[in-house]
Amino acid sequence: NVVRWNRNVYNNGNMKVDGKTYTTGFSTDANAMVLFNLPANAVKFKGFCGIDDTGRLQNGATSSIKFMVFAGDPTGRTACNMNAAVANSGIVSFSSQKEGVDMEVDITGAKQIYLVMADAGDGKDYDHGDWINPRIVDNNGQEVMLTTLKENVLTATWGYKINKELDGNTLRVNG
Repeated sequence: NVVRWNRNVYNNGNMKVDGKTYTTGFSTDANAMVLFNLPANAVKFKGFCGIDDTGRLQNGATSSIKFMVFAGDPTGRTACNMNAAVANSGIVSFSSQKEGVDMEVDITGAKQIYLVMADAGDGKDYDHGDWINPRIVDNNGQEVMLTTLKENVLTATWGYKINKELDGNTLRVNG
């Protein structure tokens, strides 16, 4: 549906995973991909991912998501090649790993990083996912939050807009 920076998918509060509140990262519905161009000296990706409580705690929720990190374009003609992931959370669901998953992976030499959130095979309903504190580490050990970099490409199943709300209106945050 959308990619929200430092807010939950509904844009009505902070991101929350298993009752814990987070203020830095981004949230989206499955299936979505966010692509970043990387500085030449990036060697590691670090972050935490989980199902946002806005989806997981809905009545009848069946949330299940796979979070993946790619150091190259994961898309084929019609689908994401999960075997090309340099990191994969496995299934994060309503009952399995509901507390979220830490991810850390070597990305030495990568020019771009693709963060993918995909439904785990049971449909996209209730699949609101969060990438918490996503960051890259350079070869000097300095960390840079991805939320401070300019995203290159945003894709989401239901569409997206750049510099506009989904309905075409001017972007507004907190009024």
